[in-house]
Amino acid sequence: VTSFIHSSEMLKRLDQKIDYRQIFTRSDADILSRFDEAESKERFLKYWANQVVTYIDGPSGIITLKTRTFSPEDSKALASAIIQESETLINELSVRAQRDMIARFESELQRTAENYRSALEAMKTFQNASGLLTPEARATEAGTLLSALLAQKLELETRLYVLRESKVESSPVRQQLLFASQSISEQIDKLRRELAGNSGSAVSVAGVIQSFSRIETDRRVAESLYEAARKNLEEAQAEAMRKSLYLVVFVPPTVP
Repeated sequence: VTSFIHSSEMLKRLDQKIDYRQIFTRSDADILSRFDEAESKERFLKYWANQVVTYIDGPSGIITLKTRTFSPEDSKALASAIIQESETLINELSVRAQRDMIARFESELQRTAENYRSALEAMKTFQNASGLLTPEARATEAGTLLSALLAQKLELETRLYVLRESKVESSPVRQQLLFASQSISEQIDKLRRELAGNSGSAVSVAGVIQSFSRIETDRRVAESLYEAARKNLEEAQAEAMRKSLYLVVFVPPTVP
């Protein structure tokens, strides 16, 4: 704040509010103390340092500001304008610090949110393509069907054994049972290959489970990163509020 008060930026800002040069170049002022209008801005900045004095009390952080002009009213008006611009500066620094701190976490939240949406979309696409909410449903369905086929095959083999022992191997019934048994065996082999992932089909249960596991892992990771980013943003916002800067004037400028 004190460096700002003695900077050219302060003069630039004050120029939009009061005619500070006129205050120190007025014709009724002491000719030896007033400032020459023809002098440069750099010379005025040095003159300004002698007329506007600041003191910092280290332990308390209290800043004392004194302005010396050629009238009590000008001194008060100048001090009030300086304090107002100092408050504006502190607010700008505080907002900028908060914005810079939060911006990085907002960017990370946006990135993780986009990844999470992509993971959810990939899961939705997979479910629509496979027609399954989870591969466990397909595995359970295939397992139930395989068990039923194995039971039917066992029953046919039992009946064939009975016919063979009865010496009626050439009967039409035995031929029908053989065809049925062969058909069931082919279905059983197909289901087993599908479950094991060796069927060469894109919709094999093993392939579905593998794809689902990869997509589900991506979704869980994306969700965890998104939740972490959201928590970090909330903490950053709270931290930014705790570290807000502010300037408190407890003794306003007075007319000497």
